[in-house]
Amino acid sequence: MKLRKVIGVGLPKTGTSSLQSALKLLGYKRFAGFDMDDCMKYLRGDIEPLVAKMETRDGAQDWPWPLLYQPLYRAYPDALFVLTLRKDEDAWCASMQAHAELKRKLVRPPGMRQHIYGYENPADNPQHHIDHYRAHNDRVRDYFSGKGQLIEACWENGDGWEVLCDALALPVPADDFPHANKRND
Repeated sequence: MKLRKVIGVGLPKTGTSSLQSALKLLGYKRFAGFDMDDCMKYLRGDIEPLVAKMETRDGAQDWPWPLLYQPLYRAYPDALFVLTLRKDEDAWCASMQAHAELKRKLVRPPGMRQHIYGYENPADNPQHHIDHYRAHNDRVRDYFSGKGQLIEACWENGDGWEVLCDALALPVPADDFPHANKRND
């Protein structure tokens, strides 16, 4: 059976790893995920190789994929696009801040947050990050309005197998829905 491509268009720290874990349990094997080379292609506007990369992938999530929903939809109009969300904006921003602090302790070079948001550390300007989160979600919703290829999922609010499997026309697994990278709030 050929699997329908699934492209996560939620920003990082919205449950994208949980989405990938769930898809793996559903039989999806080849993913495009965070890759700095892919991110740099995106930032240079070199989009064609990224769209072509999806030809050999079952799905994608994390940078730069949430930002490529328009060219990916044009190339793969039958794909399912999943806008993963957090229970609220403050939970998302707190998760971004914790993640940025972890990366800072690992002494990693600036990444996509610096390029996309203008700040490496969300604590430097939390309202700017929240405004970006809102704007991204609104742009995705507006773009897919009337297209029927977008679902929204908030794992924290109880969305899980039912919403995902219903959209993919797949049976719900007996396993509990995976919650990857779950933090204690």
